[in-house]
Amino acid sequence: MKTLRAGFTIVELLIVVVVIAILAAITIVSYNGITNQANDTAVQSDLSNFAKKVELYKVKNGWYPNFIQIVPLGIKVSKNSYTVAPSTNHNFNYCVEVENSVNIKAFALVARSTSGAIYYVTDSKPVQQFNGSWGSSGNDTCEAVFPAYTTIQRGYAPDDPAGPWRDWVGGN
Repeated sequence: MKTLRAGFTIVELLIVVVVIAILAAITIVSYNGITNQANDTAVQSDLSNFAKKVELYKVKNGWYPNFIQIVPLGIKVSKNSYTVAPSTNHNFNYCVEVENSVNIKAFALVARSTSGAIYYVTDSKPVQQFNGSWGSSGNDTCEAVFPAYTTIQRGYAPDDPAGPWRDWVGGN
């Protein structure tokens, strides 16, 4: 008498493994897209908040803050949302136009998200996406979005292997 064995064939098991692999791949791609979108939104929010604090400073003092005067403003950014790698020499630039070598009369903030998207805000424009490429130095990026700039301060610079964030950025 023949006994029937209950179980799955190797083909059935392979089909199940392939279906699980496809679902896992879809999930990973979706997760990366959502993460990039969240980082882009965080960068845009950081730029907007930074610009508001800088504008409030101008209302009180008559000019925009310089790099030292920014520190007490308590600006905080989402550090993990920005591109930070040893090959990156900047990712959050405060570009300013200095008047009479003292007072800052205009500014632009330019930042690069971990997704590679570049956003900027100026004293006269809301947060926008920059369609150009990120330059090899902060100067060319500032010049592209803010031709009037005369000096720049970077949020991240490679003067330390860990790539420190400046105290005026307040990255957490």
